[in-house]
Amino acid sequence: MKIFFALCVTTLFLCTVKSHHSWWQSMSLYQIYPRSFMDSDGDGNGDLRGIINKLDYLADLKVDAFWLTPIYKSPMVDNGYDASNFTGINYMFGTMQDFENLVKRAHDYSMKVLMDCIPTYSSDQHEWFQKSVAGVEPYTDYYVWKEGQKDDGTMQPPNNWRSVFNGSAWTWNDKRQAFYLHQFTPSQPDLNYRNKDLVEEMKMQKHLLKLFLELLTCGILRGSRSSRPPSKFRDPERSPMQWNNSTSAGFSTYIKTWRPVNPNYKTLNLAFAKVSDDSYYNYYKALASLRNMHAVRSGNLQVKVLENDVLAFSRNKKKKKSVYVLINFSEQNKTVSLMEFENTDPELAFYRASPGLGLTSGSLMNSNEINIPPTATMVFVDS
Repeated sequence: MKIFFALCVTTLFLCTVKSHHSWWQSMSLYQIYPRSFMDSDGDGNGDLRGIINKLDYLADLKVDAFWLTPIYKSPMVDNGYDASNFTGINYMFGTMQDFENLVKRAHDYSMKVLMDCIPTYSSDQHEWFQKSVAGVEPYTDYYVWKEGQKDDGTMQPPNNWRSVFNGSAWTWNDKRQAFYLHQFTPSQPDLNYRNKDLVEEMKMQKHLLKLFLELLTCGILRGSRSSRPPSKFRDPERSPMQWNNSTSAGFSTYIKTWRPVNPNYKTLNLAFAKVSDDSYYNYYKALASLRNMHAVRSGNLQVKVLENDVLAFSRNKKKKKSVYVLINFSEQNKTVSLMEFENTDPELAFYRASPGLGLTSGSLMNSNEINIPPTATMVFVDS
């Protein structure tokens, strides 16, 4: 956990921003896996109305935009990344009206909505793939098909390409009598962008979604994909959000959620974290607020490695307060000097550290001799 947050701190402060920056260069972005965020109807699955009901939480974190992982119609073989319709909403999450309401409410909070769209493949349940299998024009070559080779009476793939999820990247289809290409699971056939009809079709799909979001005044479209394969076992990062210590951690009124709630929810939950000054929740809020400082938004960046194991960096701007960050990647205490940086004040104000260290914010420390505990992160500002 400490190393994860150390990397988060690095991301918060290392992002160099120009003086005339676009909104996305200095925003605070929150990723939502809708199925695990908040269940509004008690069926054990998170949904769009649940997100609407929790927008106050995002506002409290000073979030500028949130990114929704796929909510399109899908057989959910790969957690929604296998879309069977790029412009329809999966009934599990709600309706198109629910989505419209979400975007409008996000706009009321001055938040932008980012949609996760994967344009490189579809579900094998998509209408295009079904028609491609059947040889219906113009869908015949919407996907990558190869005949393969016969060896001892058995059809073999056209080459030795491997999928990200291991195994051959080619799967045989009896009806088409050919292999189709898939970088991920066999249920996610790759689209063929050498086909001009497909290119135009995808342009239209993207245009329709982008136009819809623009009409709602605050949405944009981006794409991403994790290379981590789906798992039959429990994904900790996809377990239901732990809001409080009530039934199902406050995520749902139903005791049987789509993934089990972590048993630690009784003591590890948002409600508890909010009232604890030394929680990761309040730690993040304190660090995120520093992004409004001139030095962080547009200052010069200096990076150093101290005592072999301590990553140190500063953001400074003339006539503005500077920010200094120390991250100890070792399992031992380290004593370092921030005087290694140019124009450092002899005393700095301690701002925040990894939870659990018991340090008092605002206390002055000797810049030339700072003791940093094992695997800890410490942040300082000019006094």
